[in-house]
Amino acid sequence: MKKNTFILTLFLVTICTWSCNNDLDLIDEWKNIPVVYGLLSKSDEVHYIRVEKAFLDPNTSGLEIAQNPDSLYYGDNVAVEIERVETGDKVRLERVDGSDFGLDREDGIFATEPNILYRFSDSDLPLITNETYRLIITDGDTDEILTEATTNVVGEFEGISGQPSNPIFFNMAGSVRFGWRINDSDGDIDRTAVLFDVRVRMRYREQVIGDPSSSQDKELVWLVAQNIERDIGNGGLSPQITTTVTGSDFYKFIAANVDQNPNLVRIFENVDIEIDAAGPEILDFITIGQANTGITSAQEVPIYTNLSNEGIGLFSSRSKTVLSEYNINSETRDSLRDGSFTSELNFQ
Repeated sequence: MKKNTFILTLFLVTICTWSCNNDLDLIDEWKNIPVVYGLLSKSDEVHYIRVEKAFLDPNTSGLEIAQNPDSLYYGDNVAVEIERVETGDKVRLERVDGSDFGLDREDGIFATEPNILYRFSDSDLPLITNETYRLIITDGDTDEILTEATTNVVGEFEGISGQPSNPIFFNMAGSVRFGWRINDSDGDIDRTAVLFDVRVRMRYREQVIGDPSSSQDKELVWLVAQNIERDIGNGGLSPQITTTVTGSDFYKFIAANVDQNPNLVRIFENVDIEIDAAGPEILDFITIGQANTGITSAQEVPIYTNLSNEGIGLFSSRSKTVLSEYNINSETRDSLRDGSFTSELNFQ
């Protein structure tokens, strides 16, 4: 798993929402409620799952309890397992401190040390496109299944030739289409990926005028499109997905993110196209989160969870594909150098 992509937002959202439910009985009998966040990804060699427990004490502030690691985490008596449903193969995840692997928890209302996570690697249990994987959390003292959830694995995909062309022409007065096709290793249509983000990662060099030794590599990441939903036709999910962006947006993004400096010269190099795909559980989570927004919404915001029993959280799948070594054409370089948005940035 890439260290800079480990996202923990859902845990905070679900805990806060659950704790603020007006219908909650503060003197109700204590219940063992797991809170889970886990996204399996074929793009990662090691997979991490966050498993914590909900807490409630009528005599102590939730903010105070959140700073006590013993209130957040289960002990060694809880087993976290992943099962490949089609074969019955199963692996028990290792309980680790994420900080030992560069996965630090951000400062906030929850205790940051330790940062308990559960992990397994591809060598323990490989992820196969379209196949179903079950998360099982069991109380080791009683063998009771506290909660479980399933997800299908999102596959890898490839770009559609000419969408965009290579080199790319960001026409100031036109548009650029990005397209990709999703297949598994046997050529079958991926049935899991339903939601997509597209980014363009740009690389350029800059140096002080007249001093080649001052050259530095720079990078910008442009979020071209977000939360693109996959079309469903008469034959089911479409195997091809496309999105279109206005060419001028390319120059506007660069102008907004590169400082003017008359002492610097810049040389644009190349771009990668990054496409993130997500499973239906993530789409459901986003959809439900948006269902009660605005002044006419209901006061009680629904909580999304795909965990069984009374478990709270999200267990799903995602993947990232990088389409590398795209370049920009001469017309685009001319517009970078002389165009109305970027002419003051000294691109050559």
